[in-house]
Amino acid sequence: MAGAISLLAQVAPLDLQREDYRASAALAWIATGDFQRVAERAPDFLHADELAAFRALKIARRQTSYLLGRYTAKAALHACVGPAFVPTAINVAPGVFNQPVVHGLVATPPLGVSISHSERMVCALAYPEEHPMAIDVEEIDAERTHVMLTQIGDAEADRARAACTSPDLAATVVWSAKEALSKALRCGMTCPFEIFETIELEARDGYYAGRFKNFAQYKFHSWHRQTSVLTLVLPRKTELGLALPHTL
Repeated sequence: MAGAISLLAQVAPLDLQREDYRASAALAWIATGDFQRVAERAPDFLHADELAAFRALKIARRQTSYLLGRYTAKAALHACVGPAFVPTAINVAPGVFNQPVVHGLVATPPLGVSISHSERMVCALAYPEEHPMAIDVEEIDAERTHVMLTQIGDAEADRARAACTSPDLAATVVWSAKEALSKALRCGMTCPFEIFETIELEARDGYYAGRFKNFAQYKFHSWHRQTSVLTLVLPRKTELGLALPHTL
């Protein structure tokens, strides 16, 4: 059913390079407007446990995030594993902190997934478990900017405004970086956000890059696409090869 996944989800391969280390990861995404077309294929790509969980959901927004989250997770995993990947044999189940955990996949190295969703899109990142990463996607919304700024220090807000093209974009980039780091650390939003303070945020060729004050082993790359910000957190010494289309 790999073909059914590739029909709707878009996938971008990631090349991860470090000294004496090279690996692959994959990013997959889909528009929330494709929910109905994906729902029609649900039995073709969901594990039996996932299908039961999906059918038990009653709230439309939760149905969308769950189904498209599993769909993009399976698409990203398939890109890493190849033709032998059987999506219905894989159960992406919630862990004790509600983080997605891949069950049933035999792969070397073992693979993990990170899932995020906004009003416009749902995306997933498949990566080697030995190389921790995470993803976050946020819509740029002026009405949310003041809420984001309550969790952003003055110095990091000033750095972001100097690098980004608008105050709303600046706040969203910093917020998204903090969200992605909390996922990589598997603590979620349970920690005070000031712990995730960003530093050295700068604009580069097509994306924004920065690091974290208290977690120097990580860095982040953020892309502004249409009305969204997509952020990847990854180990600081890893060089990332990724070309995102402007239509994302």
